[in-house]
Amino acid sequence: MLRSVHLKNFVGYIDYQVMDFSNDGPFILIGENGSGKSSVLEGIRRCLKLELSTSISSVSDSEKISFFICNIKTDSSRSNDVVLGIVSNPLNSKRNQDGQDEMQNRSGAADINSERDSSGNKSTTKNTIEEYYKFAISNQDKILIDLITLRKSGDETDLEVSASYMLTNENSPITIDKCIETFSNVNDNGKGMEDCIKSILVNLDKASNTSPDKLKEILRTMTEQFVFTFPSRSMAPYQWSESKRHTIEHRNENYEEAVNRCEIINFYYNHLEKFDKGKEKTYFSQVTQGEDDNFEQMVTGESRPKRGRFALIKTPEGILGAKEFSILISSKQYKTLLLEEPERGMHPQFVERMVQIMKKENNNTLVILTTHQKGIITPWTILGTFIFRRSEEGNRIISGKSVLDEEEVVSMKDIRLFTSQHISDIFFARKVLFYEGDSEELFLGELKSQIVNGECLITSRVFTGDASDKLKNSLLEYTFIKMNGEGQSVFYHKVCDKLKLNHLFLLDRDNSNPEEKNDDYHFHWKDGDIESMVLNMCRNNAKLTSDLLKENVISFSSKNNTYQIKSKSKKGKLFLDERINYINIKQSVKLLLDHCEAEDDLAAFIKRLMQ
Repeated sequence: MLRSVHLKNFVGYIDYQVMDFSNDGPFILIGENGSGKSSVLEGIRRCLKLELSTSISSVSDSEKISFFICNIKTDSSRSNDVVLGIVSNPLNSKRNQDGQDEMQNRSGAADINSERDSSGNKSTTKNTIEEYYKFAISNQDKILIDLITLRKSGDETDLEVSASYMLTNENSPITIDKCIETFSNVNDNGKGMEDCIKSILVNLDKASNTSPDKLKEILRTMTEQFVFTFPSRSMAPYQWSESKRHTIEHRNENYEEAVNRCEIINFYYNHLEKFDKGKEKTYFSQVTQGEDDNFEQMVTGESRPKRGRFALIKTPEGILGAKEFSILISSKQYKTLLLEEPERGMHPQFVERMVQIMKKENNNTLVILTTHQKGIITPWTILGTFIFRRSEEGNRIISGKSVLDEEEVVSMKDIRLFTSQHISDIFFARKVLFYEGDSEELFLGELKSQIVNGECLITSRVFTGDASDKLKNSLLEYTFIKMNGEGQSVFYHKVCDKLKLNHLFLLDRDNSNPEEKNDDYHFHWKDGDIESMVLNMCRNNAKLTSDLLKENVISFSSKNNTYQIKSKSKKGKLFLDERINYINIKQSVKLLLDHCEAEDDLAAFIKRLMQ
């Protein structure tokens, strides 16, 4: 099973990153598109694959070493641990055709442009040589290293294993046991690994030559224990009503295509000996709650399924996904499953049952998955979650355990509260606005909708021109989250700080605490709360007051000769009176935005959202 991944200067990751899979799974990779989730899965695949890649993964800094390392545990004995890795070394140089030394550029590549065409002129064809090392450490007795050279000339690509080395305890500058210990250390800051890699590479002249088949033998053994799934990105995700392929004359063609695309299901029925058929049947039924399993008839055509020969064409994507998952998790061979968005098309209850099965099978099969579905983040999976964040300083991977369980100060009660009421949305957010109560929730949701959709006048009166566009874009980036009480703000601030997440707390002002001030992370209503903000806007605006009276939002108290928030309770809360409906709320927020002036507290709050 995969136990840890270590990478540095790999694709968009400038700094050292580590992913620890030694605890109970499943392990969940979340983050916005382009944050590097697929890059990590591709790095794992490249470490394992037997075939030579026709490209080299890009690096962030061509002047520094780049590495991606996988630590694999094959059994309970540490002596059988296997370390696999790929390394690009900027210190390598190539000689061009003029005999001049050239330092390799990005990913260890050297540009060679000295070729001439038949007329003796310099060719415009760009030739490149790229190199990387692929290595395996196994059985604590040897390090096997292949130097892979990739040459490109125009559209032509030629690649080969140009050298194969073997280091042992006799000719290695560092003991094999020490290498495995270093590459398995999830608490390393990356320096120990980099030093170990450099020590190995600079001493390759002391290594003995060997056959590339030795490294392939290890990779073949490891590859058999891993399986990857990924969406068919080359195919359009949707069909449409204008397609001519919906006609009856295309049914046979569509059926054959559907069968061919069900490769996992076809493989299962052709290799039943590799799977636990009883377990597969049980798990498919558990996920789908009794869905008819006619897949064998549908893909083999040996007998007619209940819904007809063409039933496979009409099978929902979620049912197909459930079948493929139940097949893979019941394999006798695969010990690590790496699944990209396995929940695509599934009902939320399907997903919940699928995760339960992953946890049940944790001792037999490690599951690592990517997802964009918030429902997978639960109190029982959040500590196994990795949050991928993208920034100009480089992508980062942050473990849920480091965010919530550092120094073991967070209880399961805190974690359950964190994942309830959509608080776990924070892991998917780019910016977060935290607020306290139901009044704020009703107000803020309508405010965002009206400003973004241009349904109010504030963007033509107070925030105009570029400020209007900036405000709309900023609101679209915000995720609004209701807190479980103001007392939780310290905890949520720590979480956001660890995630390097832009966040703001909208809070009532405690008038008994003169030290309470607005800062980079807190905005307090100047006059106490959101209700006071509304009443203050009415104080010098007769038209706004009259209109809000009509919407049942405020009322006049003859006893106090003042206007107040309409409510049957002593402490009136905005919009919570049972006589106020959605139309009243929508129109009232529009009125407040239309009448807002630059000096109003509402304008000050909106300005903060733009920062």
